[in-house]
Amino acid sequence: MTEIEEHYNTENGTILIEMRLRTVMQIFNSLDPSPFHEKDLDPDAEAYISEIVQDFPLAQPMKIVIHLPCKERVGVIRILFDGGYPCTCLIGCYTN
Repeated sequence: MTEIEEHYNTENGTILIEMRLRTVMQIFNSLDPSPFHEKDLDPDAEAYISEIVQDFPLAQPMKIVIHLPCKERVGVIRILFDGGYPCTCLIGCYTN
């Protein structure tokens, strides 16, 4: 394991890019008037993800993990599946 890898959680060799948010809308650009499933990422979220990705080789598997309060999680899962997203989503939940 390299020094940079020690700063991130992993799952079966996959680097986890984890974000803990209060609401799912934090990850999206609030000035983008597009519908939810077409919104651009917030510039700060995009920079955070990009900086982490650049620390690793292109072949390194990575997964974005979004941690949300439990009350937010149900709505997000519904929106993702209703929106027809062709992906596996890993959305954790936390309580305060």
